[in-house]
Amino acid sequence: MGEAHFRNWWGKPHHDRPGGVRESNATAWVPKSKPIWLTEIGCPAVDLGANQPNVFFDPVSSESALPYYSRGLRDDLMQRSVLEAQLSYWSNSNLNPKGPNGVRAIENSGTHVWTWDARPWPDYPQRVEVWSDGPKHRLGHWITGRLGGSQLSAIVAEICARAGVTDIDVDGLDAFLAGYIEERTQTGRAALQPLMLAFGFDAVESAGRIRFVPKDASAKHLIDEDKLAEADGADSGSAS
Repeated sequence: MGEAHFRNWWGKPHHDRPGGVRESNATAWVPKSKPIWLTEIGCPAVDLGANQPNVFFDPVSSESALPYYSRGLRDDLMQRSVLEAQLSYWSNSNLNPKGPNGVRAIENSGTHVWTWDARPWPDYPQRVEVWSDGPKHRLGHWITGRLGGSQLSAIVAEICARAGVTDIDVDGLDAFLAGYIEERTQTGRAALQPLMLAFGFDAVESAGRIRFVPKDASAKHLIDEDKLAEADGADSGSAS
């Protein structure tokens, strides 16, 4: 069910359909009278998990599946991004309407993420001799052991803010870190350097703003076709 369907279902009278036939009289449901609780939202920690956030990879299950077009690679950032998108969407009062009695369509305090595991981290999932489902954690819906991480963009933005630099663009940074520790007092530039080397991105100035972009993106430059020339007798399919 999409976002528009939630709002529509919440704000309209309901009619039973015995045998698939819609009854003319509505049920006792009063439109906009009480909120919807999302009791199970989540996304597998796998690349392209948002394509099918409901599927679960389990080699021993007949219902095991990877999301559409996924390569089966672990991707904690994908999981986090989906959860942040869902929670932030319904936190927007313009998207989450309020009824006459002050009740919103979706009650965010009633939202539950699938799944936080009560088993102690990091014993679970590492102690497979105790819990045989430990290997499933790698690509599964568990948020256990992942909530402490952060997006690379958020860490770079925090370092810049601490150095007094706020006019920045970090939208091009797409990675997830379990954590980042600074061993000594240092400048913002020095703090950023290990991250730039590890994740391969540059800092470039554009119109007075500092943009952080992946190296391959900063090196790209489009050349018009009419400015290209082919040497006489050259084989366009080979390189010298």
